[in-house]
Amino acid sequence: MDLKDVIDDYLKNKFINYAILIKGEWGSGKTFFVKKNVVKRYDSALYISLYGISSIDKLSEKIYLEIIKSKATTNCISKLFRKLHKKIFFKVLFFIPILIFKILKFLYELLFRFIWIITYNLINLKFNINISSLNKKDFYGILKMYKKLDKYILVIDDLERCNIPIEETMGFINDFVEHNNMKCILIANEDEIYKIQSENIELKILTATNEKIEFYDNKKEPDRYSPKQNGKLDNKDLKNRIEYLYNENNKYRIIKEKLIGKEFTFIPKLEEIYDNLAFKYKNIDDFYDILNNTKLSVINTMRFNSFNNIRTLDFYFDNFYHIYKYINNFVKECRISEDFIYSNICSSIINGCISIKKGYGIRCLPSGKRFDYISYNEDKSSIFQSNMFLNFDFVNEYLIYNYIEKSNIEETLKEFADSNCDKLSEDDPFNLLNEYWYYSSDEINKILDDIYNNIKSNKYSPSLYRLIIKKLSCLEAMDYKEPIIKQIVELIRLKVSSGDSIKIDEYELFSDDAASHIYSNYIQQIKDDIKSGSTIKSNILLDEIFKNDDWALAFYKYVEQLKPETLTDKKFFSALDYKKIIGKLMNSNIKNVYYFKYSLDHIYGFANLKDYYASDLDCLKQFKKELNKELKNKNIKDPMLKYPFKILLEKVDNVISVLEA
Repeated sequence: MDLKDVIDDYLKNKFINYAILIKGEWGSGKTFFVKKNVVKRYDSALYISLYGISSIDKLSEKIYLEIIKSKATTNCISKLFRKLHKKIFFKVLFFIPILIFKILKFLYELLFRFIWIITYNLINLKFNINISSLNKKDFYGILKMYKKLDKYILVIDDLERCNIPIEETMGFINDFVEHNNMKCILIANEDEIYKIQSENIELKILTATNEKIEFYDNKKEPDRYSPKQNGKLDNKDLKNRIEYLYNENNKYRIIKEKLIGKEFTFIPKLEEIYDNLAFKYKNIDDFYDILNNTKLSVINTMRFNSFNNIRTLDFYFDNFYHIYKYINNFVKECRISEDFIYSNICSSIINGCISIKKGYGIRCLPSGKRFDYISYNEDKSSIFQSNMFLNFDFVNEYLIYNYIEKSNIEETLKEFADSNCDKLSEDDPFNLLNEYWYYSSDEINKILDDIYNNIKSNKYSPSLYRLIIKKLSCLEAMDYKEPIIKQIVELIRLKVSSGDSIKIDEYELFSDDAASHIYSNYIQQIKDDIKSGSTIKSNILLDEIFKNDDWALAFYKYVEQLKPETLTDKKFFSALDYKKIIGKLMNSNIKNVYYFKYSLDHIYGFANLKDYYASDLDCLKQFKKELNKELKNKNIKDPMLKYPFKILLEKVDNVISVLEA
């Protein structure tokens, strides 16, 4: 039977004289469910949150105030006023608000005096009590005597957050249920009740070691609580003493058995809650459609992570909406399916929200990486990344810093579109490999054979090569050593050497060190291939540059693009044919000499040169020696031509002195 039907049967059955407990984790939607199905449906329902209440008097006051409020808002007069307000009252107020307000104020004060006089005389006549001497506690006690409570439904929430000892709270509620025949629904995270009872453990240990306390009722059983012959207590002794002195959990269990007839663990209906939360975006047509299209994916992700926290779902909606406002225009400009893009982005957002709420935390991707398949795994030693998903760096950036760089979105979505990931079906071998741990070796072999053939036939974009190697590394870390892995890696190396562009990252997110090490080795091989290939390409490009009349200007532009690579390789001049450069300088115009000097300024224009270009020292010395020799032989007379050579040699001298220091 549905929980809603169970509650209805309980509330309608006059012969039941117990409370019911609805328990579940924080954020699971218990309160939302009870408010919707009890508080809003029954006028006699009194909703009381125990959050922060520190005394029985405060709790009593809160309950009776709710009774007074319920009486004031559920009678026929209040219902009539609400109907009038909906139909004509508001329109009248709109034209003559000040006059109506003054009349209502006067009538309210007159009516209040009238009610107070009648109340005073009734209490004075019936109970012979002077009302002016009553305090709040007395008044609520009189109200309890005068008012029948059995028609009210007491809904008590946040039982675990109450500051009153749990047995006192439950005993007070039991009085309403047992002696006033009130129906009562308790809402609580019961696990937290037990945790609260376990607090102040340090104080409990100190008390338990006090030998002035007699820890047993019966002299026949002193050994259970007494120290050993050496006068020391072990863990078992301390536990027995603490249980004897602080038996709150048993107190809770005892009164729970007396008060609560049935208890239910609340399991939220995610589909229904999703629809209710998404409905507030119904006026934003495009976004509301996206929420409906991605509903199944989000709910499956929550269930896969065994996570039913409704506040996290609301947190997801809020973040998704703000990210949507940033990215919507960029998504429309992409050449790939909008549904496909939003499907992956919503997966990135919901996984990030769950990771934050579970306390794992999230982090931005390594520098230069805009999206990647990752896993936020609680067990960092596990290579089974069963919650692997496509993660976008701009999503993490927003979840962490509440900010997105718009240029980052544009570049990310462009790169994502270029990767052609949208062309891969769910049963494509690349996607099947996301859950490699579920397959046998024979099945893995079949998947890898298909991947090999797809790479060979150019079905896959080169942007997927790195992700394929990453998955292969995880497989190999599981001691899967089939030759097909090496064959795929060699094919990728061949493709890269033939001109396919592959994005190389120095750092990858792995939850297993062995997989990370294997991946690094494969990537280093590809980097070496790229390096040797780029050296050949660079030599060809330089030959073309030196054919130009303004060769030094073209060389300067080439150096501007080359600098990051020279910093990584830690060499510049030693990679050049300095003799060919000297030959060009000796037969060039003044402008070329200046621009060659500017090229050296650009490369060697910072302080810690030695950390990056120490390998250039010998070549620079040889260049200086050979250039001086050629200048002496040529014996240049024109001072305007001699000057650029002079400052060029000074620059070379300066770099040499820094590298020799």
